[in-house]
Amino acid sequence: MSLIRLFVAISIAFSALFAAEENPSPLGLQIGAATIADAKAKYRLKSVGVNRYSEGEQFNIELGSVNMDNVKEASIIFDKNGKLAYVGLEFTGDKFNSLYESLSGKYTTRSKQIPFVGNKSAVFSAGGSEIRLSKPHMSFDTSLHYGATWLWEKFENAVHQEQNAKKKAEESQL
Repeated sequence: MSLIRLFVAISIAFSALFAAEENPSPLGLQIGAATIADAKAKYRLKSVGVNRYSEGEQFNIELGSVNMDNVKEASIIFDKNGKLAYVGLEFTGDKFNSLYESLSGKYTTRSKQIPFVGNKSAVFSAGGSEIRLSKPHMSFDTSLHYGATWLWEKFENAVHQEQNAKKKAEESQL
């Protein structure tokens, strides 16, 4: 009987370990796995074109189809193969603390900045995804963004290149 208990304990430990490595499923759509058809089956979507970083379709989700309190905006972005790469949510009100508590219990905290006064932010990781939570100082809104790690990297590289190009253009005018 003790061998069975040991096997069950090991199975539970490994399943918890593997579950923690899965990509998150915000709005019930798993990053890297959900398709456009999956999203259309759950939500009313409005196309806003092709995202320049993912090269896939981008949609706004009609708020009436989202069953979450205080959601002000909801958007999703797919990669060029039609797999979910990003979910962005904007909330009215200060939801930072409650979202932080929920996320820190599910995902690995990579960084956090939670001063008594000032901008609040936290970054979490899970599988091949990164979750970014933020609330600017004196703002009434909280932002929550789930994205594939490769998409965050591509976006940050593009921003960095644009800043360098702008700096070089300014320097050449001096």
